[in-house]
Amino acid sequence: MDDFEETLPNHLFVSLRFEFKATRVIGTQLSPTTIKFKTDLSTLGHDSEEYSIKMETALTKLGHWVDNVLDGSIIICVDNDWALDSFMDAEVPVTSNAVVLCPEEPTDACLAELIFCKFKAISGDAFDFHGIDIEASDARGMGFTFVGGRPGEEFPSPEEWLGERNFFTKQWWNRNDASTLDVIPDEGSDLNNPPKWAYSLGFIAEKLANPSAPSNVVVRAEFRPRVIEGGKVD
Repeated sequence: MDDFEETLPNHLFVSLRFEFKATRVIGTQLSPTTIKFKTDLSTLGHDSEEYSIKMETALTKLGHWVDNVLDGSIIICVDNDWALDSFMDAEVPVTSNAVVLCPEEPTDACLAELIFCKFKAISGDAFDFHGIDIEASDARGMGFTFVGGRPGEEFPSPEEWLGERNFFTKQWWNRNDASTLDVIPDEGSDLNNPPKWAYSLGFIAEKLANPSAPSNVVVRAEFRPRVIEGGKVD
């Protein structure tokens, strides 16, 4: 038994818990909700100061995205024309809240997978994520758990979601930035200059390395570009 235990690698397993308030839109109904979720992860077994800094940076980025983007957001489906007309406009901003654009109806199951994908993208190679549990105050006591090695597999591909011409090559849930939606760039838009709501989270590493440095990040940027049309391709 002792010999067997000596063959097991030392490993640290961690559970992270987060909470945010949002307004979910189903059809024409607005449903204010408080969403709590827990994600299980493990470190990659490195024991170095460089890796410790990478872990701290990743954790700070995850917390920033939840607290400054998801919290207070409006969650809608890309196929909900009423919601798009109500909260998005091609010319004039109609809300300063972040809009979370889902490829499917914004159920807890969909959100669990989207958040799981985004956490993996934001953290880079700092952690291995194993699963996520989610429970919302408007879900009548039901909770959901997503576990899988290929989250987002059933969501639209980059070609389906972004089209031929876009600021990005990956959907928002697979990008290491602050975004929660994608849009169709206007003709003549500089595709090398993404919208402000897709700001990089790289400033967090810089801030941790130099706490006295000022930050010019706009946490709640106003935006009103054209939203991508439709979710999955039939």
